[in-house]
Amino acid sequence: MFPMYLFRDSGFWLFSALYVLAVIGAVRLMLWYPRRVSKAPDVRTFFPTWVVILFTYLVIEQFFHQAEHVSQMYQFSFLGIPAKDAHGFVWFLDDEWNHFTFNSLYFIGISVVFVMILRAMTRAGIRKNAVHLFFLIAFWPVEGWHMVEHTYRITQHAQGLCEQCVGILDPLTGINRLLIHFWFNFTVLLLPAAVYVWFGMFPLLRSRFSGWKKRGRAQTALQPTRASLVLRYLR
Repeated sequence: MFPMYLFRDSGFWLFSALYVLAVIGAVRLMLWYPRRVSKAPDVRTFFPTWVVILFTYLVIEQFFHQAEHVSQMYQFSFLGIPAKDAHGFVWFLDDEWNHFTFNSLYFIGISVVFVMILRAMTRAGIRKNAVHLFFLIAFWPVEGWHMVEHTYRITQHAQGLCEQCVGILDPLTGINRLLIHFWFNFTVLLLPAAVYVWFGMFPLLRSRFSGWKKRGRAQTALQPTRASLVLRYLR
């Protein structure tokens, strides 16, 4: 059943608030050095609106996916719930298929976005330096290995060998899988979020939507009203 007890737990709200502050603080910290040594690339002219919308959606969705991992960590670390029973909010879905499917789609989506950013930088004639390349490329090996872990787990799960399967790193390191995947998801949230902020994606999204509204109003103003059409016909 839905874990309503979490919402009545003040410790969970404090833990969640610290998570939000940690994400904001980590993004600001990650961007401190890049902003000092390199100007943010201006790719607005060459960046399609659908990619801005996709990027916004993926960052928001990953934020809430990580919130699921936060709730699992709280259940396991502070409430003493065994790892196999710490399902977080999405208690009604199969753990393995849920995380495998989400991470697969997220990996594909962010890869499309970052390729489009690199393409836009090339078309804009922006020279790619080490800072740009770090933020745009570091995501792939981290989330790539994350996908290796989930692929390894889902293969065992599909064969009926386990319900909540071990990955590659947890038996090698002795670290619980909830902790490992918590940090995997935290990292692959921070890297795209830092790119999103640094490249000014939200102001770009807002300007695109305001542009649509202005064009819509202008077209509406140019369209003749029903009364004017009647008067024109009577003349």
